[in-house]
Amino acid sequence: MYTHLYPRVARPLLCCGLMFLSALLSLRAQTCEGDVTLSTQTQVNAFACSVVTGNLTIKSASAVADPITSLTKLTTLTRVVGNLNIQDNASLATLEGLNNLTTVSGNLSIAGNGSLNNLQALAKVMAVGGALDIGFNGVLTSLSGLSGIVSVGDYLNIRFNAALPNLQGLSALTTVGGYLSIYQNAALTSLTGLNKLTTVGSSLLVQSNPKLSECCVLKSVIEAAKGSVTIQNNAAGCSSVPDLMAACEAPSGCEGNVMLTTQAEVNAFACQAITGNLSIVTATGSADPIKTLKPLASLTSVSGDLYIGQNDALATLEGLQNLTTIGGGLALGNNDALPSLQGFRKLTSVGGALQIYYNDKLATLEGLNGLKTLGGALSITYNPQLSTCCVLQSVIAAAQSVVTIQNNATGCNSATEIATACTPDEPTPDVCDGTVVLATQADVNAFACKTVKGNLVIGIGDLANTTVSDITDLSPLASLTSVGGTLMIRATRLKTLAGLGQLTSVGVRLLIRENAVLESVAGLGGVRTIGEFLVIRENNVLNNLTALQGVTSISELHVFNNPALTSCCVLEEVIAATQGKVTIQNNAKGCNSVADIQKACAPASVQKIWLEAECAQVGSNWVTNTSVSASNGGYVTIAAGSNSLDVAPTALADRVRFTFTAQGGAYRIFARVAAPDPNDDSFWIRVNGGDWLKWNSLFGTTDWVWKEFGSSPFALVAGTNVIDVAYREDGALLDKLYLTTNNDRPAGIGGAAAACVADPTPVPPPTTSDLWFEAECAQVGSRWDTVPNLYASQGHYVTVRLPNYGHTPSDDPADQVSFAFNVAKADSFQFFVRVRSLGRGQNSFWVKVDGGSWALWNGWAPSYDFQWGQVLGRRFWLKAGAHTLTFAFREPNVRMDKVYITARNQVPVGLGEAADNCVEARLASSELLPNAKVFHLYPNPVHDRLTIETDVPAQIRLYNALGSQVLERRVTQRQVLDLSTLPAGVYFLKREGYAAERIVKQ
Repeated sequence: MYTHLYPRVARPLLCCGLMFLSALLSLRAQTCEGDVTLSTQTQVNAFACSVVTGNLTIKSASAVADPITSLTKLTTLTRVVGNLNIQDNASLATLEGLNNLTTVSGNLSIAGNGSLNNLQALAKVMAVGGALDIGFNGVLTSLSGLSGIVSVGDYLNIRFNAALPNLQGLSALTTVGGYLSIYQNAALTSLTGLNKLTTVGSSLLVQSNPKLSECCVLKSVIEAAKGSVTIQNNAAGCSSVPDLMAACEAPSGCEGNVMLTTQAEVNAFACQAITGNLSIVTATGSADPIKTLKPLASLTSVSGDLYIGQNDALATLEGLQNLTTIGGGLALGNNDALPSLQGFRKLTSVGGALQIYYNDKLATLEGLNGLKTLGGALSITYNPQLSTCCVLQSVIAAAQSVVTIQNNATGCNSATEIATACTPDEPTPDVCDGTVVLATQADVNAFACKTVKGNLVIGIGDLANTTVSDITDLSPLASLTSVGGTLMIRATRLKTLAGLGQLTSVGVRLLIRENAVLESVAGLGGVRTIGEFLVIRENNVLNNLTALQGVTSISELHVFNNPALTSCCVLEEVIAATQGKVTIQNNAKGCNSVADIQKACAPASVQKIWLEAECAQVGSNWVTNTSVSASNGGYVTIAAGSNSLDVAPTALADRVRFTFTAQGGAYRIFARVAAPDPNDDSFWIRVNGGDWLKWNSLFGTTDWVWKEFGSSPFALVAGTNVIDVAYREDGALLDKLYLTTNNDRPAGIGGAAAACVADPTPVPPPTTSDLWFEAECAQVGSRWDTVPNLYASQGHYVTVRLPNYGHTPSDDPADQVSFAFNVAKADSFQFFVRVRSLGRGQNSFWVKVDGGSWALWNGWAPSYDFQWGQVLGRRFWLKAGAHTLTFAFREPNVRMDKVYITARNQVPVGLGEAADNCVEARLASSELLPNAKVFHLYPNPVHDRLTIETDVPAQIRLYNALGSQVLERRVTQRQVLDLSTLPAGVYFLKREGYAAERIVKQ
């Protein structure tokens, strides 16, 4: 059905002659509200919208005499707020007509167009807010029209395009928010085109592309993928992950991280580029210290970090003169003989932080003169002779993060001191008194004031004057910082307000009105204070107020009669800053009132559904077993010997049926599964009576893991839904399902399932608003070491030793330290960690809260003492209930001692308070009773069976590292405990009246 072909218009049409024609024409190229469907060529030809606020579907109706053959009449279209679906148009050869389309906020689907041979008309599209799906286009030979797309908000699916040879049209793509699937493309030989892709938010699937042999561009994506990786049934060179890695192996010595610790190792260096980190660190007590870097003259780039430190004999950086780019950070520390940085004369770009510290003879930073780009923080500290830092002025100005310059010699102790020492005196800024009127572009060009004490009028200040100024460019106003009175911008030909970027305050009023071609207020991003009120009115094509997001002080806000203004979410914070005097009306839908804004800008409701397998309708041929590691203490599996590899079994006895209620939408489906044998690792699954789909090659591990079903997402209806899981191979274990409309991934045991009573009930961690946790008593991954230390709060800390690096966050529990806790009520919490960092290259972790995204936490000052640091320097809003704080290692030798979680404005000091998670600390507080009896337990560490010998009966309890009791038993004389079902880790055995004994389960 075709709706809203001609939009609603507020003013009535004139009824006669040319005036009627003019008014009629003004209707064209307007906003169309709601969903629009074009199913015939006649409807396409009549299309007149520039913006569609809902979904736009271009789909030829079946069995009609007027199929869609051309989109050339769609040239007015610039934006689709919802989904754009171009589907099942058998006679459509090109997308010409969509040449002016720039934005698709929802999904973009191009599927089932049998004659479509190119996508060139989409060249102006820069981003897709939702998913990008390109499939079943039999003669499509190129994706080159998609070369402007930098990011895809959800999944990217390229499937069943029989003539597509490569993906070169995706050359600008860097990010895919969901999964990436490349499936059944018969002519595809290469994935060239994905060279810039660095982030895939979920799983990666490259399967059944019979000619695909070149997949090297996926190497970094495989390492960074946040979900499962499946590469199979392609040609040699891309038939599996190991096959791909072997085919794409870089020359020996240049791949990955490189550490040079002796002069001999430096002399043997022969790489032009390093794909990982480069560390140049003289080994402690070395008989062959590093004295020169001249053998490194061939080096031109380092993709990761470059660390030059602890080289007491290194007096020059000559040898690095050809190095131009560093993808990560650059750190120079404790090089006591180094006087300058002259060897860096060709260095232009550092992607991360720049840190220079504790270099006793460093007197000048000359050598960094060519550095133009710095992607992270700047820290220049504790260089006692460093007084010449003028080369840093441009770096300071371009810094993307914190700038710390201190404890150097005079002239280089702060950014201000550098500016004073290195910048010649400037003339006093020009100040203009009274009212200034800029009525023409010539007036604007002649403007030279930095401050206007009175009023400033740009355009036509006389409200009775209906003429329009010729002003189109405000760049000559780039030095303007403040207006003491009222700033009026009226009746200009400006499209944006670019040029006012230095303006921070307007003393009285800011008026933006009657600017006929003004599309955006971009240029006002620096404004923080408006003394009285802001008025935005009668700007006919204004559609973007994003630049106002920085306004924090204002009395009144009035926005009205702007017919194209649909998105006003940025005004929510501005409204909050007013004194309640707000007028929002007669704009486009979504910005017609404060309530309209709140409704339009409310975050989308995220649906999350947890389903326990043992609480579902379990068929009689399935077996329900118990396990302490299962999320609810139980899981299901098919009886041994039952296999159905080719078709799904049809009997109800062979299924596990999940019946549940959901809101309508697209849901991703995850399962918590395990399989002792990789040959027994699959199920059949179907949703709401649809086709049975094979779910295989999932796990092959005895540990429980979360896996996403590769055909996700599935469309669920509002109301009752049914998911059936049938057996395919015996030995596969099913614990739990998770369904979500969000991009999050489940972890651990997941959330509580509805209508499923937990048994046994675990002992919850503490629920106070102040929580203290010892790192060594948390869930510590196997790649971490627990190290005794006199200065740690309970005598131990955890760390990952050299040469381990984690430059992408790992979802492997072996690489993580995880803290589980409960909060009694929703609140804003701070996380503090007691850490010890010896310097650059040893001062970062990856961190995430619950199922959120990983974030990099780094930048602590080097110290030989433990110090408290606030995680990411901010608070986290947590709902009442269970939560998890997880750290993954990034750099070696960072010591983690203790964690403090609080909702108060409290900064921890010293050792902090007693930990809540260490059973050893809590249970060992009582002294041994006098005349203790004989009590032995062995072996310790233990694999499966623990033997206890006692000469008197004893009641014993076994606790895990979180303080939850996992076993209770009365023992007499000699007794063997079966611990085979418990996961590996640290446990504590407690008997009445005695200190707890630590047990390590391997």
